[in-house]
Amino acid sequence: MASFDQAAYDYDREFTHTAVGRMQRDRVWHFLQSSLDGQPMKILELNCGTGEDACYLASLGHEVWATDASESMLELAKKKAENQGVEKNLHFQTWDLTQMNALNEKDFDLVFSNFAGLNCLDENRMISLGEELSHIVKPTGKVLAVYLSTHCLWEQYYLRFKGRGKEAKRRATGEAVEVPVSGKFVTTWYYNPNQLEQQWSSHWQVNRIKPIGLFLPPSYLNPFFEKRKGILNGLNALEKSLGTLDNWSNYADHFLMEWEVKR
Repeated sequence: MASFDQAAYDYDREFTHTAVGRMQRDRVWHFLQSSLDGQPMKILELNCGTGEDACYLASLGHEVWATDASESMLELAKKKAENQGVEKNLHFQTWDLTQMNALNEKDFDLVFSNFAGLNCLDENRMISLGEELSHIVKPTGKVLAVYLSTHCLWEQYYLRFKGRGKEAKRRATGEAVEVPVSGKFVTTWYYNPNQLEQQWSSHWQVNRIKPIGLFLPPSYLNPFFEKRKGILNGLNALEKSLGTLDNWSNYADHFLMEWEVKR
């Protein structure tokens, strides 16, 4: 995608390496741990971006197929893997999830997609992707994906406070929204857990749903909190102690869903 090609070189600076970005990713990794077997797994990552998660999984000894629609993102991911010395466990491939196209590999133990990569898909494509993924995982295979919510409390209160009440409702409209990512705009659809469960109900069942960023703020508020580390650390402590409330998942910035193939 051209928009992600243009955003690639600012992405780590504006999200991955920020205090909020690191804390939100740590929460994802915390939940991810219970989906990883003790033995090396064959993992497919969708929308791998600059490779932060792919390198982490490879460092744990898993074999990772890292895919993305953006050649620039993949370029940066490859360099990151080489710098961290984990390239032998990584395979990179261009794969645009907005299109119906084939992936050569099959028999994955886990499919992983972090931080709203799947929110780039409209409802029809989301449904068809669920079917495609059911054919390339093992019978015991799982999907772990992190989505943007439809009712992020942080965003609603912040935008209303800034006098942007109409924009505060953008996630809940059901329409595609142009969302800024590193200065570029990405067409984004917002889904709640019930919608996603219905869309994938033919092939997948949900194991668990967890909030990501219930107490932690959205990443675009990082400049404010970088200067107030004490407050941010307090919010992170709340996230760790209280941020596992399943029923509040759709009120967080993101939420995580773990799926398993229907038998």
